[in-house]
Amino acid sequence: MRALGAVVSKISHDLNNHLTVINGFSELVLLQLQSLDQPSGNVEQILRSAGQIADMTGKFQVFSRRALPHDEQISLRRFLLQWESDFRTSLPEGIELILDLPEDSCRVAVEGDVLHEILRILAANACEAMAAGGQLRICAVRPEPPDSGILLTVTDSGHGLEDAAREHLFEPFFTTREGHKGFGLFTAYGLVRRAKGSLRIGSEKGRGTRVTIRLPECRESF
Repeated sequence: MRALGAVVSKISHDLNNHLTVINGFSELVLLQLQSLDQPSGNVEQILRSAGQIADMTGKFQVFSRRALPHDEQISLRRFLLQWESDFRTSLPEGIELILDLPEDSCRVAVEGDVLHEILRILAANACEAMAAGGQLRICAVRPEPPDSGILLTVTDSGHGLEDAAREHLFEPFFTTREGHKGFGLFTAYGLVRRAKGSLRIGSEKGRGTRVTIRLPECRESF
C-alpha cells in the first residue's frame, strides 16, 4: 500500500505540473480574447476540463496521503529550486521571478505536494496582479527566535488590494477577478492550516501584496 501511495503521489504531482502550464497559458489566451471582444468558449472549455482533471488529481492525493506516512520533511532550499524550475515554464512574459533561498539546513514538516499547491496558488495570484509586468519574489528565512518556525513570503509588485477586499480574502467564493471562482486563497489557507502553519496577507492599493506563511521547522535528521 505504501509503494502504491508513492506512485500515485508522483503521478498526481506530475499531472499538476502540466495542469499549471495548461491553466496558465489558457487564462492568458482567455484574457486576450476577452480584451478583443472575441469568442472564448473553446478556451473556457479547456479550463473547465483542466479543472475536472485537477479534481481527479486531488482525489489521488487524498489516497496517497492515506497510504503514505505523514512525517514528511522537506529541505526548503532544494524544494524551491525544483519548484522554480517547474514554474518558470508558465511564467508570464514581463514578470521577473526572484528567489531568496534559505540555508540548506532549513527543513519544514509539510508534504511536498501540499507546499507545491500552496505556492502555485499564491504565485498565480501574484502574476495576475501584474498584468503589465513586475517582480515576483519568493523568500524563505529562519527568523529569531529560531524555534518560531520558518517564514516563507511571496511578494509581488502588482496593483495591491483595497481595504474592503482584504477583509474577505479567505472566504470561499470571494474574488476580485472576473471569471474566477474564489477558491484559490481559501484553499491555500486551508492547506497551510492543515500543515500546522499560519498565513497572513499584507497589501496596499497600488503598492503590491505580500503573503507570509509560517511553517513548523524540523530539526531532526533524516
